[in-house]
Amino acid sequence: MKIFSILTLTACILILVACTKDIGPNPDLVKTEFCDTITFTKHVKPIIIKRCVSCHTAGGFAAAYGDFNTDTYTGIKPKIDNGTFKGRVIDLTITPTMPFGMTTLPADTIAILKCWLEAGAPNN
Repeated sequence: MKIFSILTLTACILILVACTKDIGPNPDLVKTEFCDTITFTKHVKPIIIKRCVSCHTAGGFAAAYGDFNTDTYTGIKPKIDNGTFKGRVIDLTITPTMPFGMTTLPADTIAILKCWLEAGAPNN
């Protein structure tokens, strides 16, 4: 009986020592891993085509502010360089905000664009 009590006590101590509070994945690491997968061609270009090209194309009412249809990267790069893309689409500090007529883009779309911008907006 004494051996059973000692084994039970030992097992309880081991279980208590082994237990830790699981707080989930480190959000900074998750963001880094997510951001490392973002490319212009696969992720950003489809967003620009879906959300921007209808107005920012030859004949579109916003063509004077950039034609993104013929070569999306070449068309959008000056807006990245001068900060208007971030100000109009991400920060919403420059009016009119984009996409025009929408309050904001969905959070997952914003996350993709932020990662790409933070990486230096590469043409990859």
